[in-house]
This record gives sequence, C-alpha cells and structure tokens, in this order.
Amino acid sequence: MIEKQSPYLAHHSRLADIVAALQVLGTYKFASRKPPEWEKSIGRAPTSADNWLQVFSEHPEFFRIRDEWVSLVWRRSSERVFDTRSGQELPKETVDTMTDEERKKISRAPLSAEQVTSLIEVAIKLQAQAISRRAELRWWLPVLIGAIGIAIGALIKS
Repeated sequence: MIEKQSPYLAHHSRLADIVAALQVLGTYKFASRKPPEWEKSIGRAPTSADNWLQVFSEHPEFFRIRDEWVSLVWRRSSERVFDTRSGQELPKETVDTMTDEERKKISRAPLSAEQVTSLIEVAIKLQAQAISRRAELRWWLPVLIGAIGIAIGALIKS
C-alpha cells in the first residue's frame, strides 16, 4: 500500500509557513477571515505552496475552512465574547443583548502566547514524526537492491 506523503514533507519551508500562520491566526483580533486578508496580516505569500488557502486546507489539524473563511481550530472552540474594539472579553449575557451590527465586532478571544507556543510545538513534532515515518518506510530499499544484485549475479553466472 502506498501511503500519501505528509504535507509537512511537501516543501522544505512548510514548517516555517505553518509557524507564521499559527502566530498570526492565533493572535489577531478577529478569529476568522478570508485567505487574502490573512495573507496581508502574515505579510507575505507562503513559500511552500501557491497560496495560503492551499496551506490551510492541507493542515486540518490546525485550520478550519468554512464558506471561504479560515480560522484556527483552537479558537473555534471558544465562545464569541471578545470585543475587538476594547480588546476585552464580555459576559455572554451582554453579547446576547447586542444588535446584529454590534455583534460584527465580537469575535473569539485571541490565544495566549503559551497557547500559540503549544501549537508551534505540535507542528514541530508532527514534522519530526513525518520525517521519521518516511525513513521507516524505506526499510525495503536495501533488501530490494540486494535481491536485484543476487538475481543479476545468478543471470550472469548461468
């Protein structure tokens, strides 16, 4: 069975792109935005893919895409009670009484530095596991080369 290659091994700078995206998506005041807006916030195009949407879609362990809006999985797990104007979390009761127009400025709270660091550490571990897994899948190469050598030797001898 041929196993699909890990997206962490798709390009030598994939981890750098993931780290950049985790930092920005984790700390920006709005939890969800469209990829072109995230690219402006990140400050560059990805170096490991044609666009950020490709990076986000290849890493569902971190990113969710819904109706062209991208967010971090971790941030999606929290309630929308963060006021992007004041930078404060509001009581849910206060948010519930807001008008639709006022709610446009309410988002999910940004992650703490420790939470972002934790996500980066997970990305590093996932890349290390992908590298290790790729090495494990090559066990058959020396066996195959040896078998081919024996077969060629047998053909030459006969």
